[in-house]
Amino acid sequence: MKAGFWGRLRRQDRLTMTCCLRDFLTPAILRTVHAGVPHWDDQAKSWELTTLLWTSLLVYMQDGKDSLHQRFHRAAKTVGRIRCKQRAPGKTLSGFLQALKRLPYLVLVRFRVAVRDQIRKKVENFTRFGRWLVLAADGSRLILPRTAANEKSFGGDGEGDAPNLLITVIYDILQGIPYDWRIGSTRSGERKHVRQMLGGLPPDALLVADIGFGGYDQMDLMDLGSHCFLIRVGSTTQLLALGKFEKGIEGYRVWLWPRYRRDLAPLELRAIKLKPKGQQEEVWLLTNVLDTSALPGKQAAEIYEARWRIEVDVFRGVKQTLGKTKLCACTPLAAMKEAEWVLLGLLVLQGMSTVAQQSDKAAAGGIFPEASLRAVQSLVEEYAEKIRNGRKGWDFGQKLRRAIRDGYKRKGTRRARRPVKIKDVSPPKPPKVLKITPRLKAKGMRKLAEKMRQRQSQEHAVA
Repeated sequence: MKAGFWGRLRRQDRLTMTCCLRDFLTPAILRTVHAGVPHWDDQAKSWELTTLLWTSLLVYMQDGKDSLHQRFHRAAKTVGRIRCKQRAPGKTLSGFLQALKRLPYLVLVRFRVAVRDQIRKKVENFTRFGRWLVLAADGSRLILPRTAANEKSFGGDGEGDAPNLLITVIYDILQGIPYDWRIGSTRSGERKHVRQMLGGLPPDALLVADIGFGGYDQMDLMDLGSHCFLIRVGSTTQLLALGKFEKGIEGYRVWLWPRYRRDLAPLELRAIKLKPKGQQEEVWLLTNVLDTSALPGKQAAEIYEARWRIEVDVFRGVKQTLGKTKLCACTPLAAMKEAEWVLLGLLVLQGMSTVAQQSDKAAAGGIFPEASLRAVQSLVEEYAEKIRNGRKGWDFGQKLRRAIRDGYKRKGTRRARRPVKIKDVSPPKPPKVLKITPRLKAKGMRKLAEKMRQRQSQEHAVA
């Protein structure tokens, strides 16, 4: 028999979508979900819990420009064919939505953590910037329907528009995987969401964030928890210089000690001043990594420049690739569940691509989520309409390995061809750097000594 197309495929490319999804829906993960709803199979007549998870992922991994009715029927047909020996999924969209409504939100959170940990186990070697596992933090808003319940819980954006849902994501920049996220009202704020996620960060993580995530209280909390950070600051921040500015971008020691916190100890930080190409204003970064050999200035500049990937891979992936600029849920809990499923779909989509590309040197540039989405969507359509032989989906692994970001450098502008209304926002100005007086420096040293003694006594008490 002559070797055809399937015979010419490399072994690592001969992966079906079923194999890839089963990597993230292992029996251990399914047992974790079942533990949250132990009596599900006794109460549900049409929807088995495992079938519901498979169908939900495929529904929210498709392009949101199609109607929910179309996406559901394609996903249900696909799950019915790839899991032909199990109970078939329900046939109606209303029954599917009722089953999702019965699934508790905390079970979705457990499912998300289990899938995230499974993806990180599958990836053999994590790419790092030197010794750091770089995690970027940022937030964005999703529009909700204008119902009384949504307006009461989430409010508007301050301009009389529709209510908004805030999602704050911590993103692994080099692996292209969302590490953790929080969903809530815009009143809670991005800083509060980041504080809730600090406990789950690994010890060698470096949290990178833009203006809006700084402030004395936020940085003090991260410093007390031994979390390293690299955060941009602007003109609203006042710094106290401890010496003369050093040449280059290695940085210099400063104190962050606002007037309303003079009863507490100052934060001793390192300020790094950058001058990006094509920008007039300087970029000022603050970090609690005081050792210049652990975080050189050039490396800090590269890390902060790579922070932009969270905007492209996560928020553009949710709003443009998955087409979820506006959600459909009419109640607050349903809106949080829908946003959770959208981010779960993006997590699995990027996780499958990362696992498929981990042995490929060409994938070093990062994942291209839109190509991964096209691979999933084309295969779902084929399963729903044409495919009856599972072997015809073996090129799915090859499509995932090709879903990489292009490596060529663009010389033109990034502006769209069509006219786009852009707000005229001036870039942030540098922070105010003041020279510290001897009297204020002596007071700060006393406060730092008291803080050090309190920390040592707490460590002895815990030991």
